[in-house]
Amino acid sequence: MSQFFCTTPVCSPARAAFMTGRYASQFGITDFIPKPGHKLYDPDNQMALDPDKSVTFAEVLQQNGYQTGLVGKWHLGDWTAKGSERFHPTHHGFDYFMGLTGGGTTPSNPELEEKGEVRKFTGLTIDILTDHALKFIERQSSNSSSILSMRDETSSSIWWKTPARLTTCLPTAVRKSMLPLRNSLNGCSRLDRKLKTHRSRE
Repeated sequence: MSQFFCTTPVCSPARAAFMTGRYASQFGITDFIPKPGHKLYDPDNQMALDPDKSVTFAEVLQQNGYQTGLVGKWHLGDWTAKGSERFHPTHHGFDYFMGLTGGGTTPSNPELEEKGEVRKFTGLTIDILTDHALKFIERQSSNSSSILSMRDETSSSIWWKTPARLTTCLPTAVRKSMLPLRNSLNGCSRLDRKLKTHRSRE
């Protein structure tokens, strides 16, 4: 893709637009979606992508025979509160989901959902998500009609060891702001190498 346009700089509305091809405001999603326990969470006025009023690209692909997977951050509605189960990614066209129940988590030892169960994992969050994305790819290696949406969450990450020659000339604030990008690229690089390996076998 040589051109890209994002309808909003805020996470949840941008995700709604990406998933549906429509403005997020059409679904009442105008800001980030707080999860239960957040000071802005209002159980009587939840923002969410309603599966009865939207069609995602994952649904279209699923209906045309694709096995669909999502690993990482969904952030288009909280499904952990009683009565909100329909906001789960599997009600939006994803056969498989592993990842965050809300908009953020810790950079290591996160609580994530896998197979409908929320539990604590051990290790760096980006590595855990990447490992599960790779497992999905491995399971689908013989299926040409599959798609994986990998969305890591690295907004507050611990330092990775980086050659000093690449960072010492930069101000501290700039170096810290590069952390999420470096961690995210590390996960993408692992996925890319795995995909190249699969292509070479074909």
